[in-house]
Amino acid sequence: MTLGKAIVKESGTALSISCEDYNVAAFGGADYEFTYTFDMMNRTKLLNALQAEGYSGTASEIIIKKFGEHLELCGVSAYCDHHGIKYETYSHIS
Repeated sequence: MTLGKAIVKESGTALSISCEDYNVAAFGGADYEFTYTFDMMNRTKLLNALQAEGYSGTASEIIIKKFGEHLELCGVSAYCDHHGIKYETYSHIS
């Protein structure tokens, strides 16, 4: 498996964190893409929680520092669930 790099996209009203892993054995060698999307309120909650832990920089820098370049350091969903941060998820296997 080859880990893809996290992509953080931010607008004034939303934030998305996505990644695509390639040749995933659990999916028979298929690629696996996943995205977390946060509305404006939950985007703010996420960034505030991370900043309260001492992370600083742009939204992308903060997220990469906490969750890792491949989102491998800390589970995004577990972190958000623990902090009451709501998100939508999308995943696709190709």
